[in-house]
Amino acid sequence: MTTWTPEPITLTWPIEHDGKHLDSLPLRPVTKAEYDEHIVPLDNGTQQFLAMAALSTGLPEKAIKQLKRPDFNSLAAWLREMSGKSADEFREITDPDAPELLVPITGDDGRQIDRVTLEVPGLEATILMEKKPNLEDQNWFINIHCTGLSRSELGRLSLPDWNQIQARITRFLADTGDCFRGVTSTR
Repeated sequence: MTTWTPEPITLTWPIEHDGKHLDSLPLRPVTKAEYDEHIVPLDNGTQQFLAMAALSTGLPEKAIKQLKRPDFNSLAAWLREMSGKSADEFREITDPDAPELLVPITGDDGRQIDRVTLEVPGLEATILMEKKPNLEDQNWFINIHCTGLSRSELGRLSLPDWNQIQARITRFLADTGDCFRGVTSTR
């Protein structure tokens, strides 16, 4: 089981934090739950990037604010990439219906989950999904149905893993059967 670890960002203008001289920023992927809790409620783009920067580097916002703008721009570019791209843009995904996770998660029962096997939703599942009161509830319902993961387990997914699964489920909901014949979807 391999965990994806992003390369640190080298700072052109080092900063000081907790008496330490930092000439690079260690990075980690943000999870879906962290994103929903800390980023989504913020309505200002700069505040969102500051919050994401603090989550992904482990540094407090006060330290992030020490960055010179070009170094912050480098960090912001990586944050956009990490939060907007699918896992397959960071590592080859050989089976889109059972993708290996970039960042394995711990299941609610303590087991390590390093791959998610997706189930193509049946018509009945999509009818039940549409009965949910809003788009967010519909999204969670179909994700739980197609992945077999709980809402909390889905929240532990890194954003690239979440994006990968979302893209596949969107295809299940929108594409015709011809798009899947002879490719990989047999589930």
